[in-house]
Formats: sequence, structure tokens, C-alpha cells
Amino acid sequence: MPLSVFNVSEYIRLHQEKAAIEKRMEALKAELLPALVAGGASPAELPYLLVNRPQNRKQSDWKGACFTLLKKYLRSPSRAEAQLEKIDAAFETKEVPALHVVINPTFATSQTVKSA
Repeated sequence: MPLSVFNVSEYIRLHQEKAAIEKRMEALKAELLPALVAGGASPAELPYLLVNRPQNRKQSDWKGACFTLLKKYLRSPSRAEAQLEKIDAAFETKEVPALHVVINPTFATSQTVKSA
């Protein structure tokens, strides 16, 4: 089945726009996130707010390889899984700042008051 010239050209155009947008968003994030972490607040007159919503992440890239080795050593997938959970529980969870867009509840209220 041949691909539509319109769909392919639109995809390519959107891909190019996405690359430029992502680059600009990363630059803005590098500026805005540290300010939010430091206690800054998003302007209240906007319909959406930027907030710092930290996420907790573990560095668990080692799990697959370790599980394979434990299965061979312990000769039991369930015992290997239990041992892996014990090891994983010993690792510290790290808070990672994360930028989120949320609805500004006061914006809708202020817009209703202005139009009345």
C-alpha cells in the first residue's frame, strides 16, 4: 500500500517543527525549573501554571543482569526475585525535579468575574 504524499510531507514538516520546539523547551526548562525549585511561582494571570512536581527515581539498570545471574545461582526464579527485591529495597530513592503544566483554578474564576 503506497503512502500518502500529504501524510508523509505533513509528518516530515511536524518532525522538523518538533525538533525546533523541543530545543526551545529544553532551554526554557533549564531556566524555569531551577527558579521553581528555588521557590519561584508561575504568574497567576495565566490559564495554566508551571509547578515543580518532584519525582522519585531509583537507578535500577542493573536489575536484568542481576536477575539472570541470581536465577542461575539460586536455581529458582522466585528465590532470585525475592533476593532482587531485598537488594533493590536497600537503594536510596532520589527526588528529581520535574516540570509539569497544571490548570490554574483562579484563572477561570477571574475570567468569569471580568465577563460579568
